[in-house]
Amino acid sequence: MAQPVCINLLDWEDLRYFTVLARHRQIDVAARALGVLRREVLRRVAHLEHALQARLFVRSARGWRLNATGAAVLGEVAQMEMAACAIFQQVARTNAGAKVPRRR
Repeated sequence: MAQPVCINLLDWEDLRYFTVLARHRQIDVAARALGVLRREVLRRVAHLEHALQARLFVRSARGWRLNATGAAVLGEVAQMEMAACAIFQQVARTNAGAKVPRRR
């Protein structure tokens, strides 16, 4: 199956950082939640905005608020999160009772 070109343009970690910032609306709080420095959150969000060629947040002294584009992206990311959970649920159903190899 051919891989969509857009899949190579997005970094999944950038989407994760974007989601945490969207939910917390404060860089410092998002950085703490992610266990990283504030500059890493800023770098990841800037990278995602560059890849999408769109601003996703309205920045202000009171925090970071999603703009219309950011809200649309967050909706898509929420669907991706549900799809990821569905993968685990499907595998659990398929492999019920099967031995799972240990990580080394």
